[in-house]
Amino acid sequence: MNVNDLEINELGPVSGKKKQIIIGIFAVAILIGILFLFLSFFKPGPLNAYFTDPTVRPGAKTILVVEFKNVENADLHNVLFKVTPEVSNINISESQHTEEVIGSGAYRRLEIPVTVNGSLTQGTYKIRIEVDAGKEKWYKDVYLEITK
Repeated sequence: MNVNDLEINELGPVSGKKKQIIIGIFAVAILIGILFLFLSFFKPGPLNAYFTDPTVRPGAKTILVVEFKNVENADLHNVLFKVTPEVSNINISESQHTEEVIGSGAYRRLEIPVTVNGSLTQGTYKIRIEVDAGKEKWYKDVYLEITK
């Protein structure tokens, strides 16, 4: 057999239809990968916190809701929930709360009354929520809008 006797297409090149299918599969795989990457940024974390009414007047009360889910593969022991406002004119009735054990996959919800002193000026104030489970810590800042 002579080299000139071989056709270039002897190895069975990918036809136009097969090439379109392969490109389509790659495109779908890339789109799925991008979608999972995008959704991973919006996946809720283990700590969520919000006010039932985030806009209040001086002298008013609202409820701070703190939700926590143990996403670890083990129980968490002596979990400390700590709520710290940036100013002393925001009174937190239970600024610290301890849970003895939060099992793997278990959920906790705390409703914490918050009172705004009448002397607090209009503006936005930060309140930090910290969950301390020993070697693991989570933080979240929530904001309370004070209006006149």
